[in-house]
Amino acid sequence: MDPSVMGVCSRALFISEICSEICLLLKAGGCWRDLAAFGRTCLAVSEPAFDILWLEILDMDCLLDLIPALRRRFIAREEIFAVRSYDISRPIVDEDWTRFDFYARRVRHLNYPHNGSVDCSVFKELLKYRAGPLLPALRSLKWSHIGRGIDHPHQFIGGEFVSETLPFITSSLREIQLSTHAYYTIQFQREDEVLQAFLDALPSKCPSLETLSLFGSMTEAPLSSLGSFRNLKTLSLKVDRRSGTAVDSTTLIAVSSLETLESLSLWHVHISEFDPGSIPIGFPSLRSLSIFGGTGEGVVGVLEKISSPSFRELRVEAMSDECRGLLLFVAALPKFASSFQTLDVMAKCDLEATIVDPKELAESLIDPLLLRNLNTLVWNLESEEGEFPTSVFTDEQIFRMSTAWPDAHTLDLTFPRIRFSLLHWLLFARRCEVLSSLFLGEIAMEGNRTLEGRFQRMVFTSGTLRQLIQATAAQLNYGQVFEGILDRLFTKGVSPALFTVLIRRHD
Repeated sequence: MDPSVMGVCSRALFISEICSEICLLLKAGGCWRDLAAFGRTCLAVSEPAFDILWLEILDMDCLLDLIPALRRRFIAREEIFAVRSYDISRPIVDEDWTRFDFYARRVRHLNYPHNGSVDCSVFKELLKYRAGPLLPALRSLKWSHIGRGIDHPHQFIGGEFVSETLPFITSSLREIQLSTHAYYTIQFQREDEVLQAFLDALPSKCPSLETLSLFGSMTEAPLSSLGSFRNLKTLSLKVDRRSGTAVDSTTLIAVSSLETLESLSLWHVHISEFDPGSIPIGFPSLRSLSIFGGTGEGVVGVLEKISSPSFRELRVEAMSDECRGLLLFVAALPKFASSFQTLDVMAKCDLEATIVDPKELAESLIDPLLLRNLNTLVWNLESEEGEFPTSVFTDEQIFRMSTAWPDAHTLDLTFPRIRFSLLHWLLFARRCEVLSSLFLGEIAMEGNRTLEGRFQRMVFTSGTLRQLIQATAAQLNYGQVFEGILDRLFTKGVSPALFTVLIRRHD
């Protein structure tokens, strides 16, 4: 054959590939009806069309209705909604699975939120007639219970809850998310052997699992089996247990040994719940850590165990501690100076018993934050209400900060008892050329007056402010001050339409 012809043939698509590309284009355009109609034209088109149409489902009703032995019925509960239930009218035989399997083998994602309108007991019953998983090619399982009434069963992650998911556990799974949303106090069981067996078996049943998320109320069961996963990259443990926290020594020992773990989310990290001395140095691949709730000392107990050279992102929210715990947390940050790119901290500090001078406090807080590789820094620190002495950052402190983050595109800085001046805002605007968002808390003006400014999505070119979307002034006559600022910052020829200044009076 002519080599030129062979080259053309090697670049040509097969009929099946052409059909798949057409189906993908219809999917991208949201043309589901056209895709279904296209799938009915011929056999070559039906397979890729059905694969895309059944790629993700939001409930199992569409598949359960294909099993002749199942009968759907509605059970009235309260007066506001009815529960869909399936009854097995006769023993299920092999032929009953034919139509079910034709579509079930195509499902890759099951996102199944229950709001109290589904009776899930049928899934456990189906296990008596089916040895293998119901969706053999499933890659993502999201199973949640959303409370609608106090009589809704299994409002917490426990044995009954995970038993519902057993027919969907398969070796092809890459992601599992289990969540509950209970709106009343749960009386937890002391121990849950079914949940424990489920967690212990999960690493062997799902060897390719990369994402595991547990959210909500959870019965008591050790999480030591988490250390048996070999491919887990993302782990989220946002659960409340009888013990009060998911972060204990057993859990941290297991999680720290995960060699592939890149992202970790934890709730309520308190030093009283675990012994840092018993936890080995680990987390060799961790890139991102997110913590909600806890104390500074507890967060430090986790940070000290991270050995990853690629640890780039730390987010801490709702941390509350005394000044000593906060300073311990801040002092632990320079360990990651060479790798940190994102630092997002929202904390509350009790300064009532603190006699530290505001200027000394500023020095203690600023130095550890001068991490040169940061591109996002959100430092929102609030103090307990009270009358405390305040001060303004010195010019030397501002110079160090404004030159410390040359690559920063987001800066949000709020310090207790320490304010920025209007001149400081100008210095940041001049020196931080790539900033797209800047917030400097309270800006000190003449005397005791303050100007509270929130500046969002600002684009700088050669040190010049080009776009100001919003500014909020504490007093109406500060508008004239802003006009003077804008006149000095904007280059000639820039249209006033590029920015808007919104000014309001605070009552």
